[in-house]
Amino acid sequence: MQKRQVQRHLQSLEKLGLITSRYPKRPGLHAKIYNFEGLTKKLSICAAEARREKKMLDYKEDEATRQANVAD
Repeated sequence: MQKRQVQRHLQSLEKLGLITSRYPKRPGLHAKIYNFEGLTKKLSICAAEARREKKMLDYKEDEATRQANVAD
């Protein structure tokens, strides 16, 4: 991946509000400082939803197995 591609991806994430960036308050040329708090919050929400969906799917599969065993 080229440097410019990474810059574009970071800009996209900033526009979506998932990350923030700033320059340090020191004189001279320094790299931007990035904060990924928004992204980690979004990912933790997605992970929690995925866990709930998996639990529900597992429960449904277990219920179907139990019902099949009762019918036998």
